[in-house]
Amino acid sequence: SLDLKEEDLETIKAFHSFCNNQNQIRQHIIKRKDKVFVSYTSSFSSKKTKENLIALGCVPQKSLKLTFPNELIVPDRFLLAFVKGYIDGDGSIQYDYQKYRYRITIVGTKAFLMGLQKRCHLEEHSSLSSTNCQIYSLTISGKDFVFLLKSF
Repeated sequence: SLDLKEEDLETIKAFHSFCNNQNQIRQHIIKRKDKVFVSYTSSFSSKKTKENLIALGCVPQKSLKLTFPNELIVPDRFLLAFVKGYIDGDGSIQYDYQKYRYRITIVGTKAFLMGLQKRCHLEEHSSLSSTNCQIYSLTISGKDFVFLLKSF
């Protein structure tokens, strides 16, 4: 399924059409405190799509098993978009006003984060630490990497 905010309804419709989806697009209304959020969802079920996603590394409990994709799975031309999407889900970009520096923090498996460091040539600008037995945190320092993400 794909669930996006109200402003992205056209993207939901395009995804829905691309998948030749016979189900209805569903509207979600979420109320939090005094705010109302509207989103739309397109969902479908396909054994072939499931098998293709698993072959590409989208496996159950991926947070505990994920490794960084190679160029066959995520070609270099899509690497920056992939990293930005991953940060959006499992990371943050911060600016430390006291030290005048940018920092990106990403959580994941040790294998995933080490693969990210290597494929994106971040070894000199990042540090890896364990948050618990299975989940690690990668901190990337330096404004150049942050500005590269912003300009994409």
